[in-house]
Amino acid sequence: MLAVDDSEAALAAAHTAIEIAAATGAELQVLHVLVNSEITAALRAAACTGIPRPTAAESLLTHVARLASDAGVPVRTEHVTGEPARCVLDHARSWPADLVVLGRTSHLGPGEPYIGHHSQRILEFAEIPVLTVPPPAASTAAESSRHRVTP
Repeated sequence: MLAVDDSEAALAAAHTAIEIAAATGAELQVLHVLVNSEITAALRAAACTGIPRPTAAESLLTHVARLASDAGVPVRTEHVTGEPARCVLDHARSWPADLVVLGRTSHLGPGEPYIGHHSQRILEFAEIPVLTVPPPAASTAAESSRHRVTP
């Protein structure tokens, strides 16, 4: 099971989870948890177009599903609203997952690696192994940004 948000670390975790699933013949379930869906509803209402636009979460899930599909990995996606750690743990139990894969933020505290509050809770209360994937190294990120096309 892969839990994603819109961070660079989550995309790195997605690539790692897809590699693991491809190597083991596993199905991948991808979960995105939105903490507050009121913002998304307000943005859709303010769009003034009458055509429903995909939320960032839906676009993210579609992107990760396409990556998995391109690698030949069966994938299911789900978008839920709630407290992230609780939702990830509940879904890992109900699926049932063999492994939870998370991205780890690049934010560093004074002299210590940093792990976010939600990730800490998942690590503390998970009943199955949890793999945290660091974001790409600064040199890799700088290299990839040179090749990125911006509008």
